[in-house]
Amino acid sequence: MGAVNATSGEAKQLSFRDITGIFVLWIFVVSISSPLAQALIGVGPLSDEAMSVNDLSKEESISILIRTLFLLLIFIYCSWKYGKNANLRYLSVNRVGIGAVIVNCFLGILLAVSFVFILFWGLIPIEESITVLESEAFFYGLGSFLLIAVWVPVIEECLYRGYFFCGIENSFGSTMASVISSLLFAISHVNFFLSSSWIPLAYLFLISFFLGYLRLKYKSIVPSIAFHGFYNGSLFALASLVFG
Repeated sequence: MGAVNATSGEAKQLSFRDITGIFVLWIFVVSISSPLAQALIGVGPLSDEAMSVNDLSKEESISILIRTLFLLLIFIYCSWKYGKNANLRYLSVNRVGIGAVIVNCFLGILLAVSFVFILFWGLIPIEESITVLESEAFFYGLGSFLLIAVWVPVIEECLYRGYFFCGIENSFGSTMASVISSLLFAISHVNFFLSSSWIPLAYLFLISFFLGYLRLKYKSIVPSIAFHGFYNGSLFALASLVFG
């Protein structure tokens, strides 16, 4: 669909080219956020000092803030290019029943607990994941918890189940939107595992595909935000219990 009558107040459709451009920029932001955070706190490859657990915590917090600012730029860009209704339409923040939210909160907790058990049983042979999980236990209290359990889920669901999903759906339909947005999600996260194994990619893809299913089922990103938030928050809490 092209541009519609300006008097209708509707925005133009996000094209696949737009989505591709945003994703390339997003990968660039993700790739530079950690080195930039390290430079800001004076540690990392350019420093003679080894990174402590506190440094890892600071780095992650600053990286998330950098990505948050980038998402804000996406909001501004889409509002400018597609009209004042673009964000509401593409983010699909529709009302859903409280029961659906509660169920998906519980599922998020259940998956987080399952992931920790799988990790420690050695079914995912990635030692670096333990380091990442351990560093979360030393984050700076409530502020960092809110970053992990609130900001990150909101940011990523707005991006992957919002802009990316709807833009791809406009061009290729719902099924391909679920597949492609899930693949993009997995690709942009697999570096956290620091492994050449295909298992993390498959694991992340399946989680993202389920989040895409929630987006289609409820025609809203609210349930996927609830699931994502409680999943991240539960990992944070479990890391604190195990390593704190």
